[in-house]
Amino acid sequence: MSGRFGGFTCVASRVVGSYTDGLLVIRFDPSTPDPVMSAFSALVLPGPRAAPPPVVEAWSAWEPDWRARGYAEGKGDPFESEPWRHDWASQVDGVLRWAGGHWELLCRFLWKTYPQVVSESLAWLAPFVASQSMPRRQFVGYAHHEYDPAPHLFWVENGQWQREDMNPEGYFAP
Repeated sequence: MSGRFGGFTCVASRVVGSYTDGLLVIRFDPSTPDPVMSAFSALVLPGPRAAPPPVVEAWSAWEPDWRARGYAEGKGDPFESEPWRHDWASQVDGVLRWAGGHWELLCRFLWKTYPQVVSESLAWLAPFVASQSMPRRQFVGYAHHEYDPAPHLFWVENGQWQREDMNPEGYFAP
């Protein structure tokens, strides 16, 4: 059993447990290679520039948080060093649009995992964020676990992904 709920796809086999919802607002650097943009190109809005062809997922067991699934060393993601070879568009609900010389990704997601794992899963995007012209770190999104009082913020600074936990020091959800 599956269906759409609030913009998210819910699959009955994954309904039990706790979730993290999140938002990404990423302005890609104009030099971002087409294979990277292909990971999200299934979300493209019609516009002045055609997107590269979307990725066709080659690993049926892939999920963004595959590392947390307990795969033995060397038995996990065959594209670990090339995460853009996955169909990231199937894991989020949003749009990819061409906006005055660069691509922008605006999306929400609901994953059955923790904000720390979400951050680790998305960190590969940092070198492709258009942040070189920014004098300080750039906000690119957040993840909020359903039991936490506050979200974890995601930033990119100097091509590095950063996670900032806004929860009180020592707070741990039951």
